Amino acid sequence: MTNRAFLITVKPCCGIATTPRCWGPPESHGRLAADVPQRRVPPVGAHREVWHRRPVHLSRRGCRAAAVAVLVYSALLAVALLAPTSGDQSEMASWVRDLGRAIGLDDTTATQARAEFLCNALIVAPVSAIGSLLWPRTTWRDWTAWAFAGASLVELTQGLLLPHRTASYVDIVANTLGGLLGAVVVALGRRLLPDAPRS
Repeated sequence: MTNRAFLITVKPCCGIATTPRCWGPPESHGRLAADVPQRRVPPVGAHREVWHRRPVHLSRRGCRAAAVAVLVYSALLAVALLAPTSGDQSEMASWVRDLGRAIGLDDTTATQARAEFLCNALIVAPVSAIGSLLWPRTTWRDWTAWAFAGASLVELTQGLLLPHRTASYVDIVANTLGGLLGAVVVALGRRLLPDAPRS
């Protein structure tokens, strides 16, 4: 039986081939190493995080502006959610309900409860959207989990410490969906927009 040499190319997780390693007769190592083509393989797990194929990069000035925006908006959101009463939120929901009826929705569709659910979702979406741009390594799963934890904490505070507020599981669902919505919008933008260089 003729001895044969085998070429094994070791490829790390980054996808770049390293120096080939040969097993077999020493006189055949150089010939096999030159004859066997080197192929690049995709990084391990590259097919899993499809949202990070084209990250949207912010400039340094954009990062500072996004950081200020998310801090200010989060502070205002905390004040609104932890206010002793929910009069302002109810008025906003009533305005959204009236707007829906003005554009042609009937009274059974544009209800106060649905308007409040929509408002509770939309007020959280900017936090996850701006945060996704500021911290591009985060995913929509992260923001959904953080939105759920934050909404649960807010509702627990309302139920235990604010006698004029009522804790609601529906509000937790709405806030969680809002966190998911903002992150998904940015994730879709990463797939559709070209990569912008940093300045």
